[in-house]
Amino acid sequence: KYRQELTKTDFYGSSSKELFSLRGKLYQLESEMKLSTEAESGQVFERFLNLFKSDDYLLTLDILATELKNERIHQNEKENTQSLEVLWRNAIVCHEYQTDDIKSIISDGYFNYVNAGFPFEIIDGDNFHFHHLFLEGVLTRFKNNKILVISIIGPQSSGKSTLLNYMFGTLFDVREGRCSRGIYGSLVKANSPDFDYILLIDSEGLLSIE
Repeated sequence: KYRQELTKTDFYGSSSKELFSLRGKLYQLESEMKLSTEAESGQVFERFLNLFKSDDYLLTLDILATELKNERIHQNEKENTQSLEVLWRNAIVCHEYQTDDIKSIISDGYFNYVNAGFPFEIIDGDNFHFHHLFLEGVLTRFKNNKILVISIIGPQSSGKSTLLNYMFGTLFDVREGRCSRGIYGSLVKANSPDFDYILLIDSEGLLSIE
């Protein structure tokens, strides 16, 4: 919340006093988060981390995503329902304050998740946040590969995600009444001598009433 307010305040050129106040609140919140995370990462994080101990954790994550999606549909998309992307956000936030071994488990798991072609969050549409340092560390592993980037943009609910899924076999979340929030990517292995991968970027729709 504070990051979003800070971004808006800075963008519209508000007073330095207001910026200082927001930065102070954000720093205090991050400091408290660091202390609490160092002491106890939380049961949700620990259970999510345990999934990576299995050799077939990618399959487990896929099943988990489906189960959580069904639960959200059953709960009529309530904001407090869980999703795989929220679990990844939590793991990425906790990543910074973990030991090197746990950092490797999270980053390796995310790399394999991305490399397998699963959709990954680039910009968090709920909190307007970009975990650039973590993503940079993971995506740098593809620096020796040739990657063609294709993005799509258009009005809300115009079938952008559906089109990408149909054309490239991606797994972007689509269903009636559901709109993408934020920006997502999906890495597809290219069937071409010119490129190793195609990075497909699915964006939040334009012209939404929000």
